[in-house]
Amino acid sequence: MKMFNRRLNRECELTEFRNIILASIVILYSVIVSGRTSFLPSAKYYSQARALLEELNSEYSAENYERTFSDALTFAEKYKKSAYLPSVLFLGLETSKKISAPPDAKLLKILNGFDGFGKEVVMSFASSFRKESLKSAGLDKKFIFLNLPGVMDVKKYLVQNGICRERECGIFAVSTEAECLLRYPEKNLEKYFSPVFPSAEIIFSGSGNYHHLSYFMIKNTKATQKFTVVIFDAHTDYRAGGENVFDCGSWTGRAMKLNNVEKVILIGIDTAKNWFYENNSFKFPDGAQILQKGQCASIYIGGFRRHHLQDLDNDLSIPTRDVYLSLDLDLLSEDCVETVWGNGNVRLEELVSIIEKIKRNHRIIRSDICALTASPDGKSLKTLALIAEVLKK
Repeated sequence: MKMFNRRLNRECELTEFRNIILASIVILYSVIVSGRTSFLPSAKYYSQARALLEELNSEYSAENYERTFSDALTFAEKYKKSAYLPSVLFLGLETSKKISAPPDAKLLKILNGFDGFGKEVVMSFASSFRKESLKSAGLDKKFIFLNLPGVMDVKKYLVQNGICRERECGIFAVSTEAECLLRYPEKNLEKYFSPVFPSAEIIFSGSGNYHHLSYFMIKNTKATQKFTVVIFDAHTDYRAGGENVFDCGSWTGRAMKLNNVEKVILIGIDTAKNWFYENNSFKFPDGAQILQKGQCASIYIGGFRRHHLQDLDNDLSIPTRDVYLSLDLDLLSEDCVETVWGNGNVRLEELVSIIEKIKRNHRIIRSDICALTASPDGKSLKTLALIAEVLKK
């Protein structure tokens, strides 16, 4: 058995080494074919971009739309490598409507040439395809549905199948900003998404693109004492980059620092995936308990340090009575659910078993669920309904 474990560890180490080599080759190749000596922007580049973004955000908040539009153009021309580019372009397109100017062709051209996260949502906004406008109602209800793509389909299915009753449901009208600013500094995004749901037991929040909104739900959860946050996800959502962006792939580190959070536990991390980026470049938080679904005994986290991982069936070390659950259903296998971020390899019965184990020993004060697509299929709705039923028992 020891020999088998050593072989698994060796295979994991070889996989990590291979991923690092492959990433280095990709970077080196990009530098050669581009003819540039510097592949990544400098710290000064990111600092200047962030400073202009802060200025632009202040102008937008003050409803100085002409200045916002002008600065969005400047940002788009100077900082085309910034991860915040789609969000800035959204603000530029939004303000062009407010000042009765046609969408700037230059903004649309730059957006079309951007190859990264957030582009599709802003392109959809630019084409004037908007969801039906709804007003917030029933925010004191047990089940809260954020008005994001696909969520109203979830609500309809849950009501029709008796998981919840219409009178138990509330709708939160998500602002256009919170829907389109998929990467934005959290202190600024909080202006557009800082809800307080006094009686919410389960919150439904659309695709995994919006998992970072859980940060605000956790932050605004009122409790008499600190609680443990258990995050179910195939990814750590702990990515750190040059711009220190805030999005669905980088929010858990911030949640660990919240004053009302005692501990964070990550469950379902898929270490069986071998592609370098798939697991956030093996960025794992140091200090959180991590239960994996894979074969690696530990993961390199930098500075000659390794983080020891535990198998999915290990006991949870929950130090508090109260627990907040945040579920991204992409940890489940593809026979259970369709998501925008692919699938892990956790079985539905494994997930249900862990939730029930937590319920037996602790009090679940709130849960949020995300991952489904804008047009959820039958199997995905059925899976989500089963999980919601387990949570509310």
